[in-house]
Amino acid sequence: MKKYEMAVDNKLNSPFAAPVKRQRVYRPDDEIQADVEDLKKRLGAAQKREKSQTKTYINHLDSMLQACPKQTEWDVTSGFMNLSNYTQLEYEPSTDAPLYQLMEKRVDDQFDHLSHVFKAAGLEENETDLCDARVVTGDDHQGTFVRFARAKVVPFALDAVNRAMWNVAKKSSVLNMGTADPAIKEGGDSVMYVKRECLLQDNAFCTAGISVLIRGVCRRFVEPHRIVFVWEGTGDWPKDYLQSHPSSVPIRERGYCVIQNVHSKTGLAASLTVIKTVVCMTPGLSAAIDMNEPECLEMLSNVVIPSYHKILEAREQMLENFILDEMVYSKMHGSAPRI
Repeated sequence: MKKYEMAVDNKLNSPFAAPVKRQRVYRPDDEIQADVEDLKKRLGAAQKREKSQTKTYINHLDSMLQACPKQTEWDVTSGFMNLSNYTQLEYEPSTDAPLYQLMEKRVDDQFDHLSHVFKAAGLEENETDLCDARVVTGDDHQGTFVRFARAKVVPFALDAVNRAMWNVAKKSSVLNMGTADPAIKEGGDSVMYVKRECLLQDNAFCTAGISVLIRGVCRRFVEPHRIVFVWEGTGDWPKDYLQSHPSSVPIRERGYCVIQNVHSKTGLAASLTVIKTVVCMTPGLSAAIDMNEPECLEMLSNVVIPSYHKILEAREQMLENFILDEMVYSKMHGSAPRI
């Protein structure tokens, strides 16, 4: 009897033995249905929280951008006097150096892709009149962003526009950079390091507004037939703001500008300059938000584009005010322009 039992056990343990049929235990239908309903509720709650968070960030950005046009309108009416009152900030090697070095590399890469960027934005070689703004999606490297393309002719000589653009950037340049960190040399006539604070109004967070730290690198490329400005900038939120909005990412702007003489039909250069500009802006929303969501795309089109467009218009107006102010100064004092 024992031999038989052992033989049976060995047979069951053999890898060649047929599998033993086990009786399947079925759960009652009401238990399964209860689990399904519970999962549906949890999924709905999660989706509701995500939409609520997205809407909160959108409303928050909306409130700040709605205040930006008011601020830029004040900047324009202040004209050149406002430019002279920009507060220049000191260079801090531990925090500024890594960011500036990264931006320098990005700016060089941007210059290499200038022709591609202009072509994608519709700025052809002979384009002199264009104003376009749109949301760009599906970019694997840069994500979703807002792109502004502009081409216009201004009644100023190329040299005047060139000097004005460079000196406007210099008004916001970082202080004591060359002496504080020999590893990063002051760019002189080719590279400008920008550092200043910008106040964004947001009564929901702080009635006094949010002080955003703006840092950027602008590089100028002087070529025989044109002058190219390429810049990269970020706006970092203050620490107290990040404590209540921990997943917020910096605001980012990439810019490309080409200025050229406008030649007359006789082939001679007139006192006209064509300015072609592409600005790509990414708002500082939460990193957890999918910018391709319908709510976000609608916000970018209906809020960010018109508000940021007014900011860019204010920049153009301030540049023209800068040039005109210098022309008036030179005529009154009988000397060359200060720019």
